[in-house]
Amino acid sequence: MKADIATFLAVLLTSAVPTFGRNPSHQDGRSRWRDCPDCSTMIVVPTGSFTMGSLATEPGHKPDEEPATEVTVQSFAMAGTDVTRS
Repeated sequence: MKADIATFLAVLLTSAVPTFGRNPSHQDGRSRWRDCPDCSTMIVVPTGSFTMGSLATEPGHKPDEEPATEVTVQSFAMAGTDVTRS
């Protein structure tokens, strides 16, 4: 389960929209917004901490998940849907 969360957060962090010094959690006090009618809904991911990796004693553990590390991420905003352009 922890590996799934780490993978999910890694995807979030690599697809996040930069906030250029703004604290997105204070963007008009909203946690979701659109910049235009055709724009994707932006969603705030709040500041928080989680354990990335797993302990050797945890069921389903894989050696490449060591060591378990506490990670803290600052609040950021990202698009609520995948964006593809051709």
